[in-house]
Amino acid sequence: MVEESNIFKGKLEDRPVVDARTFHSSDFLPGIISQRNIHRGLIIFRGLIADRPASGDTEIQVFFAEDESKMYIWNTANEAWESTTLS
Repeated sequence: MVEESNIFKGKLEDRPVVDARTFHSSDFLPGIISQRNIHRGLIIFRGLIADRPASGDTEIQVFFAEDESKMYIWNTANEAWESTTLS
């Protein structure tokens, strides 16, 4: 009978526990984590109406135009932006 080597029979080295560093939002570039990774959450982007995408092909599905005080939501049925005025 041939005895196989067992890695657990040897002396194990003690390794110090290293504190894990908590990530901060500044550790990530803007947009590096895509919206689909937010577990079905909805992110509302904001800015000037000129910054709103022309179509819903981007991760931006909801946009608040600060210069118009309007909320735009991409409607996939008719492939257009639907808006409502907020005051």
